[in-house]
Amino acid sequence: MPKTGGIWMKTILAPIIISDTGHAIPKTASTTKTFVIVRNPWAWYVSWYNYLLYGSEKWPALENNPAFKSFNKIPDFTEFVTMMCRPTEEFKRLSYNNIILAKLSTPTDNANLKVGEDAAKKWIDSNLSFYQHRVNMFLQFSTHIGKTETLRTDLFNMINEVGDLTNDVKHLLELHSDINVSMKVNYKDFYSTDLSKLVEVTHQPFIDNFQYNF
Repeated sequence: MPKTGGIWMKTILAPIIISDTGHAIPKTASTTKTFVIVRNPWAWYVSWYNYLLYGSEKWPALENNPAFKSFNKIPDFTEFVTMMCRPTEEFKRLSYNNIILAKLSTPTDNANLKVGEDAAKKWIDSNLSFYQHRVNMFLQFSTHIGKTETLRTDLFNMINEVGDLTNDVKHLLELHSDINVSMKVNYKDFYSTDLSKLVEVTHQPFIDNFQYNF
């Protein structure tokens, strides 16, 4: 799941990574142990918005992302989150079409795009927020679930459980500082009372399940 600490995890797991599929869902996901990270949705929307707006060290700004294209302009944060919480059919269809275009330009055996296509098609007829739609796409394969807020501990426990906790990985987990933190900001500063409440109302099952709060 993007914006949940993936770059940091990749650094920690470098000594034992056999192949890197990025955010792609590998073909073996349904038959192997899979670790999925979730994040406080209020914080995630701030991180996702800033990523689309400013890009990162690795990727440029993503103005052509469906999240922005559906506005025909660069939305402010309130407009953006409102759309993410209560996505229009136009936005959902733009997201679906984006996946289809990507699928046409990549090998037909790309498991991640197939999963994304199926999930986006179902999303069009649902009332799910954008975040819950994306999370559900990954959670369906998860055997272990961690949280960005407790990532170091959760990752340690998962790797230890599956038996891959080498001395190198253990050392990196204990000593490596956080990396790829896009902005050192307090996510709460981005929200009005009404906007915070909108996220709460539209993500209630997820918030309750993972015990998040604003």
